[in-house]
Amino acid sequence: MDEDEYLNADENDFETDELEDMDEGPPPPPADHVVHIYEYGKFLRTIEQAFTAEVAEAFASEYNRTAKPYGRFAVAGKEKTRAKKTVPWRNGISSK
Repeated sequence: MDEDEYLNADENDFETDELEDMDEGPPPPPADHVVHIYEYGKFLRTIEQAFTAEVAEAFASEYNRTAKPYGRFAVAGKEKTRAKKTVPWRNGISSK
């Protein structure tokens, strides 16, 4: 092949991956959950990040496993629901 053929090549001469040809697949799940943090049964804060339901549950589970010695625990919930101010705390430590 001659060098001039590459210099004067048309776009049709090259293979490209067109985005419109790619299969998009199913839409991602909605990120409409948040995680509320409690300390000794009293509401502390809400993590201001949108999670999917599965990721929120996984985050809360791991948070609870690692924060237990500090009296903190997490609860996953819908983004539009308001967190309770207090929840029952039973870990041998009273909430005063």
